[in-house]
Amino acid sequence: MYHDTSAETGLLLEHSPYGFRVNINHPAVLPLYKRYKHWKRIADWCPLSDSERLDFEKYILPKLEVMKNES
Repeated sequence: MYHDTSAETGLLLEHSPYGFRVNINHPAVLPLYKRYKHWKRIADWCPLSDSERLDFEKYILPKLEVMKNES
């Protein structure tokens, strides 16, 4: 279910209509997202495709769990 109220502020999304779990706009995630795009040679202005985004989430979710457990 999608809720079009205030923006989500946590590391993980709860109400993504697209099935994504990671909030790429979170201050802890955005630098990792940009670095991932640079690593994959994707231009800054170009968003990830759905499959690229899912690959990013598969890559980053274990790292976010470690970050969450350390804090």
